[in-house]
Amino acid sequence: FSPTSVVMDGSGVLTIANYARGTSATTWTLNSGTLEISAGNNLGSPVASGQITFAGNSTLRTTAVSSVANTRGFAINSGVVATFEAADPGIFSFQNVFTGPGSITKTGSGTHQFENANTFSGNMTLQQGTARVQNAAAFQNANVTFSGGALEFVTTATATFGWLS
Repeated sequence: FSPTSVVMDGSGVLTIANYARGTSATTWTLNSGTLEISAGNNLGSPVASGQITFAGNSTLRTTAVSSVANTRGFAINSGVVATFEAADPGIFSFQNVFTGPGSITKTGSGTHQFENANTFSGNMTLQQGTARVQNAAAFQNANVTFSGGALEFVTTATATFGWLS
């Protein structure tokens, strides 16, 4: 199994485990449903290649209780809510950039770590767990709303937000 692209449709859960092989730069398009992984390389190897596009409202869930690094880029289409869910005490580390006009919702009791200056311009809704900001420009164009959870800064630079409530 070594696809160059995967398109996910349907309301169910697709669990990818132990998929660390392959030489292709796998790209993922999530139209609906939940994609569940336990490691960054579950999405194909090399981890740094390819992109995950949220073309419809869908969820990327990590079930790891340790750190999961992901160096793929994320594109979130207009009108789309990309939900990211992390298990506790896991840390899902985003080491690449989020782009597009769509929105992000952070759920799950674990931590999502944002390491780059993201350019997505939608809303960032923190519902549960921790959003850890390592780059002061992680939410530079986003309207950030809290309905639960915590926002943790591990940068000494002045953070920029589109809007914060």
